[in-house]
Amino acid sequence: MLEIGFANSFVDLISRCIGSVNYLVCLNGERGEQFKPMKGDPLRPYLFLISSEGISSLMRLALREGTIKGARVCQKGLVLTHILFADDCILFGNATERGAQNLKAILREYEICSAQCINFEKSIAYFSTNVRKQRLEQMGNILKVRTLSNLEKYLGLPNMVGRDKKRTFQIVKDHMISKINGWSIKHLSHGRKEVFIKSVLQVIPTYSMACFFVTEVFLFGIGKYYGEILVAEES
Repeated sequence: MLEIGFANSFVDLISRCIGSVNYLVCLNGERGEQFKPMKGDPLRPYLFLISSEGISSLMRLALREGTIKGARVCQKGLVLTHILFADDCILFGNATERGAQNLKAILREYEICSAQCINFEKSIAYFSTNVRKQRLEQMGNILKVRTLSNLEKYLGLPNMVGRDKKRTFQIVKDHMISKINGWSIKHLSHGRKEVFIKSVLQVIPTYSMACFFVTEVFLFGIGKYYGEILVAEES
């Protein structure tokens, strides 16, 4: 925050807030003992939004200087260098040795400026299918991350939506089936099944439909699936 330009007094205030947090629970009007949260202060995730401006600035600067190329949405469309989602980030670059080294240098500079350590063990380099296996291994060695050429989903959603949308959104239906397998819903009453569908199952496709235009066939299949759950006989 100091590197970005925040005042010392403000940074000190935030540091004291996230470093001294304690909780206590009131039960039947009586206060319990104080304890520290296991995952730190709830304010911490919001600080990432501030520090993420650092990686955004570095990527924009690299694009202007020509050290990275990014990815163009369409032929004359916007060039994307990165996408941020909460504390997750996608960086776009070209699959060359120089491109990987430039990207690695940007990440190293970000770590120094933000004092945040990137977890490369949980990071993945995703390449298009026309990149040769030898190049994949070379890029992985430079970036020190795992490499993939077939990333089916990202943040629970399909990574790429092609012509075969039925197959693409099968991921969503499989997720719903996995939810059902974890519950003994066939022993529930009709009313409780309705509650289960509205509170658990309908949330899954709603999240997908907020990001993609799904087909009528997919919606019809989901509706049919809900009906099968409601009329399923109890064993």
